[in-house]
Amino acid sequence: MRVRCISYFLTEEQIEKLGKERIWDSLRFTVKKGKEYLVYGLHTVDGAPWILYIEDPDFCYLSESPLCLFEIVDGRASRYWECRMEDGDIFLWPPSFNRPGYFDDLDEEVPEIVDDFNKVRGLIEIEFLDMSTICPACGYDLGFVPGDPAFGEICPSCGTKLLTLSEQKEENKS
Repeated sequence: MRVRCISYFLTEEQIEKLGKERIWDSLRFTVKKGKEYLVYGLHTVDGAPWILYIEDPDFCYLSESPLCLFEIVDGRASRYWECRMEDGDIFLWPPSFNRPGYFDDLDEEVPEIVDDFNKVRGLIEIEFLDMSTICPACGYDLGFVPGDPAFGEICPSCGTKLLTLSEQKEENKS
């Protein structure tokens, strides 16, 4: 799923729908109007959809904002998401995100969780980006597009065989 930010401020009507207790100190979110974001997860809070995305691609910190601040550019759900329901709310995201304390551990850079997130991130990025430079197995930034004859077909970090864009599309069909 890909979204584009249409506003970083909530309207009074949106605040009412989301619930004022859900909106913390500020009514402004740290998104950039007009910027597209890859969505790593979606969940509802009291029926209102919220998304998880990365604000700064140089870091693995997930940000969270209400979906009403965005327009949906690509509405396909990731094949790496699973759906579950808890206390009336829906969670649609990778299964590892369900681990108790996952997001706190990610913020605190617990190595096991950072490694898991980088793997999940790589898989979702390959799924949604046309020219990915991220290894799907380990999340390593290759710095090149798989299949480029100048670089090779094996991830230098983990040894995984890398698929070209056409191979990825073929694999996604099956």
